[in-house]
Amino acid sequence: MSRLLNFAMFYLGWFACVVGAGRGDLWLGPAVVGVLLLVHLSMAANRAREAPLILAIGLLGFLIDTLQASAGLYAFTHTSVVPWLCPLWMVALWMIFAATLNGSMAWLAGRYRLAAALGALCGPASYVAGARLGAIELSSNAPVSLGGIALVWALAMPMLLLIREMLSRPIAGGWSGVISKRCSIFADSGYKSDCMKRKTATLPSSVRAIIGALFIAALTVQPCAATELEGAHFADQYRSADVTMRLSCVGLLRYKLFIKAYVAALYVGDGAAAQDVLGDVPKRLELSYFWSISGADFGRAGDQILAQNVDAQTFAVLRPRLDRINAWYRDVKPGDRYSLTYIPGVGTELALNGGRIGVIDGADFGAAYFRIWLGDHPIDTSLRDQLLGCTRRDLEDNHAAAARAEPGVL
Repeated sequence: MSRLLNFAMFYLGWFACVVGAGRGDLWLGPAVVGVLLLVHLSMAANRAREAPLILAIGLLGFLIDTLQASAGLYAFTHTSVVPWLCPLWMVALWMIFAATLNGSMAWLAGRYRLAAALGALCGPASYVAGARLGAIELSSNAPVSLGGIALVWALAMPMLLLIREMLSRPIAGGWSGVISKRCSIFADSGYKSDCMKRKTATLPSSVRAIIGALFIAALTVQPCAATELEGAHFADQYRSADVTMRLSCVGLLRYKLFIKAYVAALYVGDGAAAQDVLGDVPKRLELSYFWSISGADFGRAGDQILAQNVDAQTFAVLRPRLDRINAWYRDVKPGDRYSLTYIPGVGTELALNGGRIGVIDGADFGAAYFRIWLGDHPIDTSLRDQLLGCTRRDLEDNHAAAARAEPGVL
């Protein structure tokens, strides 16, 4: 395979993964990358060595991005049940990148210090591009976030080259020979002589130091990209249709005072206040559930609460669209997360665990439907007050309060 074709395949896979994740199509990237990798392997000179390289780097990438997300360097926009767990589309990115190490990136072999420099520069740039396309959300403290990513990638790139060397180009003496030959990666000449004397296939201390520093760098950066309440994590901002919405407040709904029903997070568009949320402004609610609830219960409870917040004529106008969204609700289990996102001119999107279910058009529907949680007669006044009552996002200000006797399930 030519280097140009290899390079083009990588970028096709990159855009499929990142753009797909930004739009909520989480399976688009892995599907495209799967096809590209099959083509790549069919044209590879040595498939027996290329396939393990791709799998090994995919596994390493899963671990690295999970650690980075859990440390707060960034958050995945469309989260899974475990918000900081590296999603499949990101693993696919690592795997398609691995396919370049013996192709368009083969010129970098053995140039470990240059690889570290490129990782420190290009790694953060790639994550910034992903954030602009809506796939991830960087920390609100961008210098810390990008600095941490740069450090991780400066350590990761030499590791990728070393894995490539061990798996793709073994020399006489097996892996121990490869390691001995490369043990002076960082010009540690004092160590080199000792390393060359080794007979066993053990990793030299310089390589072990890289591995240790890689994970320490991901774990020791101060978390700042997400808010947590009752074990539910929420990104500091959400981006959709070129509109950025920032986290305003979070709140906990309790059922009959003692039972935790779900945690909610309210996002509003830049320049809008939480108190303006019922107007024609971008807004988003994320609801993370602690109990299993049937899909039919969502529609019944929503209709009941909405009828208390709009007049009969408005309710009748909304009825056909309410029937549509009610039919979309599915059963949820603990850890599942529904989101409602309203964008002016687009409509109100319902999504489950980051996967879009459908969009209801109309500014009147968006203004009315959010009244279920934020109107004069909401599902729970305590939750509404928590979501609308804080001027800055601070979990310590969101104290749990007594709930109504029958708050419903939404």
